[in-house]
Amino acid sequence: MRHKRWWAAGAALAVVAAGAVTAVALTRGDDPVKPATVAVDDPPPRIDAGGTAVGPEGGTAAFTGVEVVVPPGAAAGTVTIASGAALGETRDERFGVPVEVRHDQPLAKPLTVRWDVAGLTPLQRATLVLGRWQDETWKRLAVTTTLDGDRLSAEVAEFSIVTWIANRGDDVSQWWGKAAGTRVDAPKCSGKPLHGWVRQVVDPDEDTPAAAVRVCFEPDRDEIVTARVANNRAFAQRLTMTGADEEWAWTWPGEERHDPSGIVYGVAHTVFDTGTSFLLPPLHETAVGIGRPAQPGQPTITATAKVDLVSVGVDIAAYLFGHFSVGGLESEVANAFVQALFECGGKQWLGKEFAKDLRAVADTVGGCAGQIVDPDSEFGARFEALEQQLIAKHPGTTAKALARTDRIVHQVAKGFAVLNLFDVAFYLSDQLAETMVGPLGLSVRGDGKPQQLGVWKPTCTDTEVDSNRIYRNLALQDTFADKSKELWQFEQWQPAARQAVVPLDACPDAYLLKLAEYLPGDWGDPKAARVVANEIRVLGGAAPLPTECLTAAQAKAQAKRLLVEAGITPSPQYTGINNRKKVTCDGEWALVDSLAVYPYADAVSSDYYSLSGPVLVRFTDGRWVGVSANMSPFDCGADGCEDEGPTNKAECAKAPKAFRARLGC
Repeated sequence: MRHKRWWAAGAALAVVAAGAVTAVALTRGDDPVKPATVAVDDPPPRIDAGGTAVGPEGGTAAFTGVEVVVPPGAAAGTVTIASGAALGETRDERFGVPVEVRHDQPLAKPLTVRWDVAGLTPLQRATLVLGRWQDETWKRLAVTTTLDGDRLSAEVAEFSIVTWIANRGDDVSQWWGKAAGTRVDAPKCSGKPLHGWVRQVVDPDEDTPAAAVRVCFEPDRDEIVTARVANNRAFAQRLTMTGADEEWAWTWPGEERHDPSGIVYGVAHTVFDTGTSFLLPPLHETAVGIGRPAQPGQPTITATAKVDLVSVGVDIAAYLFGHFSVGGLESEVANAFVQALFECGGKQWLGKEFAKDLRAVADTVGGCAGQIVDPDSEFGARFEALEQQLIAKHPGTTAKALARTDRIVHQVAKGFAVLNLFDVAFYLSDQLAETMVGPLGLSVRGDGKPQQLGVWKPTCTDTEVDSNRIYRNLALQDTFADKSKELWQFEQWQPAARQAVVPLDACPDAYLLKLAEYLPGDWGDPKAARVVANEIRVLGGAAPLPTECLTAAQAKAQAKRLLVEAGITPSPQYTGINNRKKVTCDGEWALVDSLAVYPYADAVSSDYYSLSGPVLVRFTDGRWVGVSANMSPFDCGADGCEDEGPTNKAECAKAPKAFRARLGC
């Protein structure tokens, strides 16, 4: 499988320039937009002059929005605690009141810092982390925080200046509700005729605007059919190919998206797409290439779009990711985070029952997010490895950018873990309802690639198998693709048959004659089969048999010839064979039966003659020749009728048994 066009798993979300840090804006909303450059520098702390001094006996320093408790014995001498105004917001984050603790000697015990976070939304509170001002940026401080009502508490032993940082996020994202009733336009194809190998395509939407997927087909080069597929639902689906043992010739995930969900669905392609399955992001147009089947015949390649636990997990991740401001998140780290998330969740989603395990997927996403920021867990280690690999490819990444990225990753992970299942319950219900309708599928039926003519291996023992192999090697050639004609009607049929039977030259002659007899009764087109059978007979050293039975005109001519050979010269009144004749063929033999009386009045003797019995005819030297009349011409005169033409007993004895019985010889 190849990609139709190179498409990175995540858009370049951050640009690091000398002296300033800028980032590509990721927007939330219904429509992804092109990047815009905005500032995302960390706000520096501004600490008020003075401060509160606390000695070894301990004490509390209170400021607007924050207080610091110094337990007895924490400081060997005096510590000075100061604060300043709240740091405000950047595009992605909110910053709290900074706290500075100045001390000459290391602290013996951690200090308790309590901030008032009453102005934060529930989601912002869920994402709270602490930051320590260092090297002109806020580096995440790995300490445990406690949220009690509107108060955030933490035990801090490392100072210069610390504060809390929360992701701005949305209270409760409304993008899903807005998108739920949205539909996409049908994809537009070129309208050009598809390749000759294609017999039929099935479009699942059939111009129905409400169909779950909308599809059109157009030709691509190398005999590939392009299927443009628009997911007409506000949730992802997976397109899975079945039939013909084929894989996608290529896949195209659609136009690049620069919103947060674009990261999620982009990485999902990397993690979950296979040679036979492809993720369809919601309300998004993609395309897949369907190649000509490698095997001969007329297989049907079907691709079914449906919801499964993988698509649910990806959607929930995209839904949750859409709650957060992640514009300052380096694309490499964002990709690593989502990839680790999917690798963790995918282990639990694949192979599970949809209806039974659907609602557990949301819990899995939250649990995996928690593991990713735990370096001691399997997927925490995996995240760090992916992060380092991706960052190594971009040596210009700055320490400030990495510090900001680290904060946002932990904010998102914490937010994932606490978002209530209720937030996605309506979404899951919509997906579950969709599965009750059943999946929709597109299909392409056509001729597989033919074998090389005359290149196949006979068994030389099994007529049924070899008959089938000859047919597939010969009849499925592109030369005979015009189904408006019978195979025997193609002028190339006989020369192609001669080439197709060449591998049989290795078989015994007796087997070849047996196979030649078998073919006409085995194929659905006996007339075409007789042409092939004759080529096989020639290989076996036998004469060819007629490919067509005796015609009415030929039967009439042979009956007339036998009258002449019997010494009876036809007069102008000779009427020939009437329409009641019946011709039966058996290989090289034909029997003309039920011949009516041929009245004849001899001009000299006035005798009457007739030919009323079966006429035996044999295919000799490429033509039909009459050899016997059981009831040869009768001389019907005044004295009655007498048999004057003896039957050719020698030839009759060679005829098929059924013919001999009817001829009486």
